[in-house]
Amino acid sequence: DPDFGDGGISIFSILDSDWTSEGARAVTVTPDDRILIVGAKHLSSFGPSYGYITRLDDDGVMDSSFGDYGDGIVHAVYDTNTELSAIALDDDGRIVVAGWSKSADSRDPGALSVARYLPDGILDDSFGEGPAPMGVTHLADPCAIEASDVAIQQDGRIVATGSACGPDERLSAARLLSDGTPDPAFGDSGMLVLDRGYGEELLLSTSVSGDTRIVLGGSVGEPGFDGSLDFALTRLADDSSLDPSFGDGGMSVTDFGDGAPGRSEGIEALADTPGGRILAAGWAQLLPNYTEPWVYAYDFLVTAFDENGTVDSSFGKEGSTLLDFGSDSERAVEILRRANGNLVVVGRTAPKTQDRKIAIAQLSPDGAPAEGEHKTITEVDGAGLTAQGATLDNHGRLLVVGYVAYERGGVDIFAARYLFRELE
Repeated sequence: DPDFGDGGISIFSILDSDWTSEGARAVTVTPDDRILIVGAKHLSSFGPSYGYITRLDDDGVMDSSFGDYGDGIVHAVYDTNTELSAIALDDDGRIVVAGWSKSADSRDPGALSVARYLPDGILDDSFGEGPAPMGVTHLADPCAIEASDVAIQQDGRIVATGSACGPDERLSAARLLSDGTPDPAFGDSGMLVLDRGYGEELLLSTSVSGDTRIVLGGSVGEPGFDGSLDFALTRLADDSSLDPSFGDGGMSVTDFGDGAPGRSEGIEALADTPGGRILAAGWAQLLPNYTEPWVYAYDFLVTAFDENGTVDSSFGKEGSTLLDFGSDSERAVEILRRANGNLVVVGRTAPKTQDRKIAIAQLSPDGAPAEGEHKTITEVDGAGLTAQGATLDNHGRLLVVGYVAYERGGVDIFAARYLFRELE
């Protein structure tokens, strides 16, 4: 979009220094078309990290009226180290962010951190409970969750998902009441720990009877170079119990490969459809990449599940679509459904950060390539672009955020906006 940033992309830094690195991890849009971005900033290779929230105007320029000091930036420092990975807006325009924080003590496993800000970027002191600063809630029992997604139920309760209990990661979720205190009706004092694997994405839906249903997406199995991970969906009832009508006792696990060691798949993004179908996008680990020892090749993997957690065989080729952009390693990070029903899948190419490009594909609702040129690549000279989050704005335009890694060194934040041409 030529009206956004510099020729469609805005590249900027929170701290202007070659010794720091930073990146955007998630994005959302306010009703008045302003763009909220969250991520993390590392002060040095071995130094602490902190989270941030920034707000851009519709043209991609930082909104200086937002933040602690009216400079467009909220500095999220909940402990010695803080990283933010997810963002959502409630009905009152308040900003809910989720991530992870830990102290300087190497023995500290860290904690899931959820915070709420007023629309102007000031911490909401009516949210949370001690000993964290007011406005912030930490959860670390029975173990720390590194949050990857957050969503807000219609009743104001906040759900986060991620991976917990490292190094043996577990697919996990947590829920807070609308005041930021742990929900005693969910899991064990607000936290639920499930099977071994990685939690990446959260989807809230409503059943025909009006009940809230929580769908968690990720991968389960044996991680590691010789392990085997599979697509995993879990559906929870509102009380966090596994929904027995979904998959096998509440969990749907699908192996799209041959089950051999090192052949894995993982969900990175979910979306739903009016008919109750669940769309999932992520990655499929393919044959080894012989041009780069000990590196496997990956392609985008997109699939659809029916409301019971069974792969929809009418989607794509027998239930799935593989997308290859001609690179050695490609991963999808987001799937979005446009107003016309087409699906937009966003991710990145290449294993090396300095060589990466933004990769975008458009599919028809049945998983086939959309008519016309359905794939596009975005690159910049002298740097790599790693996409980490995406959304559609109020006008149907595509926003992609992530980080820029320069060949000369240094990492900055980027936001890019795309228009959709009607395909002939």
